[in-house]
Amino acid sequence: DAVVRIEGEGFADTLDLIDIGVYGSVAIPFVDEGWYTLYVDSPSMGKVSAITQVKTAVRFNTLSAFINDTGFDTLARVNYSLQDIAGKNYYMINVQHISAEEPPDPQDFLNPNVFIKLIEDQQENDGQEISESFNAIFRRDFIPGDTVMIQLANIDRQYFEFLQLRRDTRFNFSDFLGEPVNYPSNVAGGLGWFTLHFPDVRVLRVEE
Repeated sequence: DAVVRIEGEGFADTLDLIDIGVYGSVAIPFVDEGWYTLYVDSPSMGKVSAITQVKTAVRFNTLSAFINDTGFDTLARVNYSLQDIAGKNYYMINVQHISAEEPPDPQDFLNPNVFIKLIEDQQENDGQEISESFNAIFRRDFIPGDTVMIQLANIDRQYFEFLQLRRDTRFNFSDFLGEPVNYPSNVAGGLGWFTLHFPDVRVLRVEE
């Protein structure tokens, strides 16, 4: 029952209801380093707001995905390179399996099973190319020809640290025995994290 709005420099847009709790728009004119404010007004749940800055976009230089047969699992091995932006930066790579169904399964996008790779650039390599390989450990039965969507985004330090904390505590057994984790939030009156970014989105087949 919420009215959800995003306001930026010289524009305002009311998001459309897509599904329960999911709102979206394709008309937000993102601007590099621009500031954006989210407003949510729900008669049943109250009001929240949050502010974020869109970081400068970054793109893959090279990208490929292959089957990595460990003898126990068949994982997707991702090889990538990107050009680091001068200055201190934080990057996020998301990898998710997507269905080849026509039309696509909405759950691929509304409730995705995503592997998140976090990258912090190093001062000694500032402004140089970053290249790496990693296993996307969120599915262990990939076969050649499976399709993955891989997204790269430049994100701010606070969101990077939020994702780090969530990743590091997700499978920590002490969570069941100790005090609850207090995740940081940039949402006034609510929980979670509001972020916007320009993703470089690639859809690849996982090769043998």
